[in-house]
Amino acid sequence: MAPSDTKQKILDASLQLFNEYGITNVRLQQIADETGISVGNLAYHFNNKEAITESLISNLIQSFQDLLRQYGKYASFTDLDFFFKEFHQLCTQHQFFNFDILEIRRNFPVSYELLKPLFNKARLQLERRFDLCLQEHLLRKGTNSKELASNIWLLMFFMPAEGQINGKNTPTASQYRRRLWNYITLFFTAEGSAEYSSTIEPEFTGR
Repeated sequence: MAPSDTKQKILDASLQLFNEYGITNVRLQQIADETGISVGNLAYHFNNKEAITESLISNLIQSFQDLLRQYGKYASFTDLDFFFKEFHQLCTQHQFFNFDILEIRRNFPVSYELLKPLFNKARLQLERRFDLCLQEHLLRKGTNSKELASNIWLLMFFMPAEGQINGKNTPTASQYRRRLWNYITLFFTAEGSAEYSSTIEPEFTGR
């Protein structure tokens, strides 16, 4: 097996284990066993678990950056829903991202500092989108776009972990998006409700 193949297998196995058990609860021996190699062979590719974790976080950051570059190309509910879908997929693939964010902050401060501006950019993109919705009379006059964006971002980030905290399954993409939209609909004008009914609601009802 080529070294690059082994390295990727180690990362894949680590991601699976981190998602299932959390970063702190996974040992190098578990990663080696899951990969089907010895701990010595694993150490040839990664000096320690911290190096593996940093590599996984780096991959996550790249995926997050790619998503933020895609989002916001069009001023529509469909574009916003695309962001919700893609972010849910990102969280599903990297569950440790939501579950272990405090662990990342404490033990991988350099990586966390790279994540912080992405969190801020995501919130600002949401705020700009809601500002556009206000201009197009899709949201009620007086809606605080900054507060709405902050609340939606909190829901987006912590909803995947909420299920685990309450002993429930992680929400499906449809459940995740539906809950986000249910909150946003509280601020709709008649025009906003009509836009939602014609573009987003059919995604949930199949009509």
